[in-house]
Amino acid sequence: MASEESSFSTPWERRSGFDLQSFMNRSPLARWLLAPALVGLGSGIDLLLQTYDIRRPTPEILLAAIVITVWYGGAGPGLLASVLSVSSLAYFFLPPSNSFEVGRPDLLYFISYVCFALLTDWFSSVRRRTERALKQARADLEVKVAERTAELEGRNQTLQLEIAERRRVEEELRRSEAYLAQAQRLSQTGSWAWNASTGMVTLSQEALRIYGLDASQASCAPEVLLDEVLREDRAALEHYVTSAVRERLDFEIDYRIALSDGAVRYLHSVGRSAVNGSREITELIGTTIDVTDRKLAEQDLQEAKSELAHVARVQAVGELTASIAHEINQPLAAVVANADACTRLLAGSTLDMHELREAVGDIAEAGTRAGEVIARVRAFIRKAPLAARRRVDVNRVIEEVLELTKSELERHEVSVRCELDSGIPDVQGDRAELQQVVLNLVMNGIEAMQCDTGRARVLEISSETDADRKAVQVTIRDSGIGIPAESYDRIFDPFFTTKSDGLGLGLAISRSILESHGGRLWAPDTNGSSGAAFRFTLPASGPETL
Repeated sequence: MASEESSFSTPWERRSGFDLQSFMNRSPLARWLLAPALVGLGSGIDLLLQTYDIRRPTPEILLAAIVITVWYGGAGPGLLASVLSVSSLAYFFLPPSNSFEVGRPDLLYFISYVCFALLTDWFSSVRRRTERALKQARADLEVKVAERTAELEGRNQTLQLEIAERRRVEEELRRSEAYLAQAQRLSQTGSWAWNASTGMVTLSQEALRIYGLDASQASCAPEVLLDEVLREDRAALEHYVTSAVRERLDFEIDYRIALSDGAVRYLHSVGRSAVNGSREITELIGTTIDVTDRKLAEQDLQEAKSELAHVARVQAVGELTASIAHEINQPLAAVVANADACTRLLAGSTLDMHELREAVGDIAEAGTRAGEVIARVRAFIRKAPLAARRRVDVNRVIEEVLELTKSELERHEVSVRCELDSGIPDVQGDRAELQQVVLNLVMNGIEAMQCDTGRARVLEISSETDADRKAVQVTIRDSGIGIPAESYDRIFDPFFTTKSDGLGLGLAISRSILESHGGRLWAPDTNGSSGAAFRFTLPASGPETL
């Protein structure tokens, strides 16, 4: 409070550095001594003025003493100053002098002075309290203003920090959105979301590009996208999406769309359902990837594999030229022999029609057999289109290959032991390609048994099916030198071979063909027995497949 009082200081106090109010607040005695001191000073001044023949006293000086006493000393010292000033007036200035009696002529003046002194004391006290209250109110207001200012400054700093943080987050969000958009463009992946309440689909910028739409269609009905799907893929897509919404499941599907310019795109879509607390679906969120380039590359790769396989088949036929020539030479020799017999019969004196008919029949049978050899070779080396997949009897494929390699087996003194299950189901595939797989494995077995191991040269071929008849399994085992341990992990690598004149493509092509048919090829453990074994599986053709 002392600091508050000192703020109402006089110019002399400010210049001298002396704070009278603080001094009075610290010394109660000084407050009470202030009244007689000021009244005495005022009385002395009035007495001095009387020496200049001023008949009436000047009460303003005594009243000023009261005001000053009240201001610095308070109400109590002010009341004391009032009593002392009234007493001084009656004793020194009103006749009779040096007496506290007041004459009748001056009584009214004296009473008026007393009342005025008391009013001055009261008014000064009220004003002092009012001033003090105002000072306190102003001090409190300044404190509150300071507190409010500090609070506002703190809030302003907090707000500035929040604004800076929000700007940073917004900048990071814009940067993330830019990165996401760039990543979607690079990966050709568009995002989308279907809202269950509005029924509208929201598409990202890359999704709009994939579907060939403009920015105004960023939010569109699902029918806009469905209309672009090719007719043969539309039913499957509708089924998958409808099932996902109904059963709240994720889905993943490949389909094709046709753009307005006629271009066809291959798409891969993945969707996930979002549900609320009531297990009700709220939206379907997913991505769509443009896999057109990959699909076209896969088709090109498959065509390249088909070309390579065709070259390998032609090469295999070239290697079997001697055997094929032998196969054809036998029926041709029979034709010539029977033709000579017919000539002799016709030139004889007697004509035996029965013997002649038998000779002609033998000629026809030999010609048919030669034609079958040619037909098998042509079927084997033909170049079929990629989509030529039909039902194929695996046992029949094995028999056709054995017929084709019959002379080769006989030349190398290899006996064949077949255990073919007649009840195995058909498979879906390309007959020529499957013939090539079996031929590669048979020829590998024949070549593996060319070394003299002291064992009988036996090629075992078996076919069977699994318990639930969903796959056909074929095993080809030889009694040759087997697969070297150091080469076991690399035998299916392209261009890897253990033969001095081999290209290292047979097993690699065979595995590629089987994998394209949904099957697989591997070399099982022979459990210590001699030779090598190769086994492949193919999925059985379902009853609905034509």
